[in-house]
Amino acid sequence: MRTPSVRIMGLVAAGAIGAWFAAVSLVTGMLWGKPMWGTYWEWDPRLTAELVLLFLYFGYMGLRGAF
Repeated sequence: MRTPSVRIMGLVAAGAIGAWFAAVSLVTGMLWGKPMWGTYWEWDPRLTAELVLLFLYFGYMGLRGAF
């Protein structure tokens, strides 16, 4: 059995850490947005881009685990 290289393990860890931070920022932003804007979600380009980034991280991790 081959052991994965440090570079591959670093890329996998970077994807998981990035997804975690993107999810935390979306959740805390939604909690902050409710009292400020009166709603949990606004289709602001910045928020939407953060959501797309989270989906990209999930896709990367899913495809990385498939191969």
